[in-house]
Amino acid sequence: MYRRKTAPLSRVTKQFSAFIASLLSLRSIKVISRYSSSLRLIVVLSVGWMAGIVSLMRPPLCAAQATAPGPAPAGPQRPNVMPNVLPPGATAPAVLPADDQIMGLMVDGVNRTVYLHTPPSYKPDKSAPLIILLHGMGGNAIGVYTYTRMGDKADQAGFILACPEALGDDMPTWNVGLNTGMKDESDITFLTALLDKLEAKYNIDKTRVFMVGHSSGAMMAYRYAAEKSDRVAAVGVVAATVGARHEDGTMTVLPAPTHPVSVIAFHGTKDPLMPYSMADNWVYNNNFVPGNVSLQYWARCDGCDLTPKRTISADRRVVEDDYTGGKDGSEAVLYTIIEGDHWWPGDKMDAAYIAPSDESANATDLIWDFLSRHPRAKKADAPK
Repeated sequence: MYRRKTAPLSRVTKQFSAFIASLLSLRSIKVISRYSSSLRLIVVLSVGWMAGIVSLMRPPLCAAQATAPGPAPAGPQRPNVMPNVLPPGATAPAVLPADDQIMGLMVDGVNRTVYLHTPPSYKPDKSAPLIILLHGMGGNAIGVYTYTRMGDKADQAGFILACPEALGDDMPTWNVGLNTGMKDESDITFLTALLDKLEAKYNIDKTRVFMVGHSSGAMMAYRYAAEKSDRVAAVGVVAATVGARHEDGTMTVLPAPTHPVSVIAFHGTKDPLMPYSMADNWVYNNNFVPGNVSLQYWARCDGCDLTPKRTISADRRVVEDDYTGGKDGSEAVLYTIIEGDHWWPGDKMDAAYIAPSDESANATDLIWDFLSRHPRAKKADAPK
């Protein structure tokens, strides 16, 4: 398991770790031991909350399983029917776009899988933005593509969308770099290889490469932005953290990025898996750095004004805290969903199963609006 033991910590990371450790030390040993026990419970809860409908999802994509109607097309094939990833009565496109592909990528001797969507407007003679969308624990590429409606947004805005899959037969999980008992695979290497391949195959605007994730995928997006800030301009996340405290009392916190990375984050105040604030002792694993503190970490790293501009929605279900004035125009924004859970805000496909407050903000629309306004600063080093 990845653990940053010997690498020197930045001043921001050291101060942040000490701050979080001091807050966590106020909790009773009884509470800490209760919520940091076996990962068995998080696996059970993940079925209902982290992927929402994982029990209805098919297994992870495999290029060999892809089929298409009529004669087999040249190159990678695609599934022609949307798998059953939705609850009864939900609506979704019955057929995936004809130009979508399932792409295989060999990394460290392991064949990794990526679902790739190109918008109809893409032309090789004009550069396009790229979003890499990461699913949560127990999810898969088609699932996150479907419930986020990110493919529809790609068609509207003209960006290329890649949905890679984590490894794991029963509970695919990203190696988020926090030593939390998750997978050991080198997902940093995988995502970097994916970026290299896509930038070689398509005319991608390297100043507008973005990463978006949900839950475990959101934590992976945070990790990649922290460690590879020369490759990513901005990230959008739902239910994420930058650090965790372990049973032995040690803290693991993501390193500060070498380049500013703008961040937009969403977090529900009633998220049962990832704490929103330090007061959420009822959350399953309250040793994770809370969502609101995690966003403040990015604001500090980016050099933003730490007094945010606050906006409250008319229905008082959404609070926007906007940290501006960061280096090279960077910005960090947190959308707090009052009474919101672990689900993707704005998803209406599962309206019968989620709290109405989750529909008060459309994460997909807000994420793209934010990302489109935050390309990588021109003076940042070009990726090698």
